[in-house]
Amino acid sequence: MQGKRINLIVFALVLGVATSGSMALRAQDETQAPAASKPADSGSADAQTPVGPDEVVMTIGDTKITRKDFDAITQALPPEAATAFTTMGKKGFAERYANLVSLAKEGEKQKIDESPVFERMAAFQRMMLLAQLTVSQILVNMGPLSGDEVSYYYTTHQLDFQQVKLRGIYIPFSNDAAKPGSRADAKSKQPTPKSAKQLTEAEAKAKADALRNRVKAGESMATLAKKESDHPTAANGGDFGFVRRGQFAQQIDSVIFNLEPKQISLPVKDRFGFFIFQVDEKRVQSLEDAKAIIENGLRQQRVGEMLNKVQSQQEVTYNPRFFDEPEATLPGALPAAPTAPGNPGK
Repeated sequence: MQGKRINLIVFALVLGVATSGSMALRAQDETQAPAASKPADSGSADAQTPVGPDEVVMTIGDTKITRKDFDAITQALPPEAATAFTTMGKKGFAERYANLVSLAKEGEKQKIDESPVFERMAAFQRMMLLAQLTVSQILVNMGPLSGDEVSYYYTTHQLDFQQVKLRGIYIPFSNDAAKPGSRADAKSKQPTPKSAKQLTEAEAKAKADALRNRVKAGESMATLAKKESDHPTAANGGDFGFVRRGQFAQQIDSVIFNLEPKQISLPVKDRFGFFIFQVDEKRVQSLEDAKAIIENGLRQQRVGEMLNKVQSQQEVTYNPRFFDEPEATLPGALPAAPTAPGNPGK
């Protein structure tokens, strides 16, 4: 974490130096350049001659960088720097790279590279890079998935690919709504677009029941959703579009995927309110649409299995007197083998 923070600081510093330097140079050029000077003719022989791999493209002090060197540097950039490179272009990147080299050379003069701090950080960065490249090599060695593997998974997991076209109405409640003088009671004096006051849980349930009965009696779910639903989908008549298993909480999933088309659900409670749902259509996602999702999930499963195999080769023990805090999932820890895709459509 410390190394990443320092990397970001250095990059920001270099970015600022390069930007201010470029602005100063451009201003100087505009004020001091001879009036008769003209840009190079784009049709000249020099402009049309391609730069060879061994031709020097930039010099930083006594360091000469050829086109081949420059290409190797840019191709090995970490993701955050690679993204910046595509934005700033070759020249902009070269200016920032020159600043990095200058800082590194100054660090060598000051013998910072011989300090214990540098050695520890360099060792950790080496380990991180080695681990990343090892994972990349595992992916290369893994090989492609066969069409039969994808088809078999799709055929044997049809429930995972069920989808429903869903419409809903949401009625929120507040546990503090009935308390005189409460914050919720104070807020109720400023009506929201959907209701004049916040509802208690019992009031929200009663309203959801009443709306369900109105839909069952023939009123339009879409029309009622626009008027009564307190949910971002209200403007579209409560239309959630096609949803897949796992997109909602389990208690909602179990309700909506058991509804038949045009059937209205009983009110379904979540932490903050009640939903009523209507299913307009049911379908199973096609193999063609699900193929990329399945392939991604199966690759993740393979990688997870291989990483677990690698980890199992190294016995790890912990001193309980030092690691005495409750167990927790550490950010960035290598994951256990993931299951194959169960949430299609993501």
